[in-house]
Amino acid sequence: MSTVPTDDCRNNSTTAPRQMVTIDGDARGSSSSSTTPPNGNARAAGSNTFAEYAGFQALSGGLGRQVVYTDLGDPITSVHIGEWGVAAGTMLGKVWYYSLELDERIPLAGFSDDAVKAVFVRDSYTEARRRDREAGVALSSIMSPPSEEKLGDLEEGLRHGDLEEDEVHPSTPIVYATVGDSCAKIFDTADPCQQSVFKFERRSSASVKYVVQRQNKVAIVFPGMTTFIDLVTESQNMTPFRLQGTDEDVTMACPTDMRDLILLLVEHYDVKPPCYKVVDLEHDQQVLDYAPLPGRGRLCHFVRILGPSHLVLVSEGRNLCIYDFRLKKVEHVLKEHRSDILSIDTTFSDDEFVSVDTRGEVRLWNAAEGKLLAKGRLPKACDFALGFPYYVTYCPRTGVVAQTCDSGVFALQLKPLSRPGGRA
Repeated sequence: MSTVPTDDCRNNSTTAPRQMVTIDGDARGSSSSSTTPPNGNARAAGSNTFAEYAGFQALSGGLGRQVVYTDLGDPITSVHIGEWGVAAGTMLGKVWYYSLELDERIPLAGFSDDAVKAVFVRDSYTEARRRDREAGVALSSIMSPPSEEKLGDLEEGLRHGDLEEDEVHPSTPIVYATVGDSCAKIFDTADPCQQSVFKFERRSSASVKYVVQRQNKVAIVFPGMTTFIDLVTESQNMTPFRLQGTDEDVTMACPTDMRDLILLLVEHYDVKPPCYKVVDLEHDQQVLDYAPLPGRGRLCHFVRILGPSHLVLVSEGRNLCIYDFRLKKVEHVLKEHRSDILSIDTTFSDDEFVSVDTRGEVRLWNAAEGKLLAKGRLPKACDFALGFPYYVTYCPRTGVVAQTCDSGVFALQLKPLSRPGGRA
């Protein structure tokens, strides 16, 4: 895999020295804090609002814009947004990073032998959320969770970027690009000319069936076992798992999402509608739920895990069902969209998710209450005519959403509703 050099690789007299910050203490995980806007005039680090930076200024007023461009025949296969930028991978192995701080598009990789399966942006904000979540899971049995009021205040503050002044620090993150089923390419956007490779262990002679990734967690699914990988800690754990299951009339079982050691599968049959199955591999392959899919939910991208016990499913093309697979009941049916839904992101929160339809309408939902929190609309140039799989990603701190389309990636900053909740 080769990289494409950029202006950052050459001497630039207008660029201020970068301040190196260590993420999580590992040698690779560094992020650089830049204090130089595109015009070359130095800015004091630690500015108190995101609106002072070029990329956020370009998104002000609720107007979306294209931030990544792709060639015809090389569609976007993955996208992920961090606090200060968006990373995207393509079918031909290209990797792009768009900086919201500098309003610049940076090529990280020019090509690869395999497609980019998924990308993950690791900056100080996403790293803090990752560690907080892991600490919360580990201590959930001995510590009482914060009140809903405190959580709501925190999320509201993060969404509008109005926390304390020292909470806003520009950074150039680490980008992980999972290429094929064998490795992850790791790029430091402070120095795009350099890259490293994290190779996945392969203890089975059988061919890989599926690769599923959720932020920094990857599942490599073989016919008889599954390898779970953490890109940040580089830990790899294998667990026995028979993908086909025991039902003789199953023609195909396809994993479509994951959360920790929980896999979401869609099983297809010759003589009956497809079913989804939620399997907990941490507890001896316990089947948490198994039921037929409603309507167009049979499409893989429209069945997603939300939090530890919920699924988000699309019914009748444009309705969103919030389903508790532990209690086995539908909690909410959301009917805000007026056209078919083409992408959903449930990875940034246990309670909230984002959905996008073919008209370019973007909605941010609170699944626990079944309420609409924010909305926006992508420009008409964000087209979906070619019928590719499309993906959306959302950063709750900045309120910026990135959506893939036929020509690349568009970014949009959502507007919170002036009234509480929304129409469901």
